[in-house]
Amino acid sequence: MQYELTLTPEDKERVRAWLSQKQWVDCLGNEVVFSGEPESYLIGLLENWSDVVAYIERGYNLTIEDYENDIWRRDDIDEVMQLLSEAGRKAYAELLAPIDERFVQATFEVPIPISPLAEGSLERWWWRRVPKRMGDDMLEWLSGFWGDGLS
Repeated sequence: MQYELTLTPEDKERVRAWLSQKQWVDCLGNEVVFSGEPESYLIGLLENWSDVVAYIERGYNLTIEDYENDIWRRDDIDEVMQLLSEAGRKAYAELLAPIDERFVQATFEVPIPISPLAEGSLERWWWRRVPKRMGDDMLEWLSGFWGDGLS
């Protein structure tokens, strides 16, 4: 899907400032600095989240650790949304809503967050959802965590 987003100059500056504080390294250990437009970064976050959701929809055959790493992508989106003006959040949320809906349809709710880092945060509802279709490793881990309450 092709996403389009136009940010105000103020929103662009907020995202640029936030990005300048991020520290990333490539696979060789070299520091990476994002030098593109803020809109392209935000669109990239949506595309990454959509890719994760597509994988979940097909059946998630990786481990719980992989799932946690993939779910962190939604945290990044949430963090960026907090930077945006009301109009910016609304525009971004409109692009995000169909992806989140697909995620909800492909997952089910569990009693507590799958990561202790997400405990106590009702706003980060995605941490309380697991794939309906998952591999044996993840199913075994979750069954051990929740016992027979997993369904």
